[in-house]
Amino acid sequence: MNQLTVLDPTGRTADAESVARPGPARLDGARIAVLDNTKPGAVELMERIAEVLVGEHGADSYVVERKLSASQGASEEQLQGVHEACDLAITGSGDCGGCTSWSCHDAVALERLGTPTVLVCTDAFVRLARVTAERAGLPRIRIVEVEHPIGGQPRERIAALADAAVKSAVELLVDDTRV
Repeated sequence: MNQLTVLDPTGRTADAESVARPGPARLDGARIAVLDNTKPGAVELMERIAEVLVGEHGADSYVVERKLSASQGASEEQLQGVHEACDLAITGSGDCGGCTSWSCHDAVALERLGTPTVLVCTDAFVRLARVTAERAGLPRIRIVEVEHPIGGQPRERIAALADAAVKSAVELLVDDTRV
């Protein structure tokens, strides 16, 4: 007798709801990780956001951790390394189906470790990001929304998208109720 195995394509789901970790009261001295998923334009956009957070908002520094590809999650070692070395994380980009899903899973995993994280996601994939994060147990994921697309855009356009996203990143990362 043949057996049929049915697989759920939605990925892992959470047993319990995760809560986004409160961010710091200020960005002063914060060490930021940029988790690059290798998508064209993504690291440039996220690095620009991190540069502005360092240069204009008091963050101390940033580092870039590069995943093997957008079609898989960060390794446990990468996630743990980001958590141990940094206070905050920026991950993404969510500008297609697979990369959005995996970047969401990375953001959820970092939040579970205790690292406040923002996901950079284009407006075309925000809904997918929210559904994916909710399914993974983080219904209040921090999403920095930028205009679609990111890939294939000239550097000037990437810089403009990043500059427009900085305010949102600060608002999502800083918990000014802790002052």
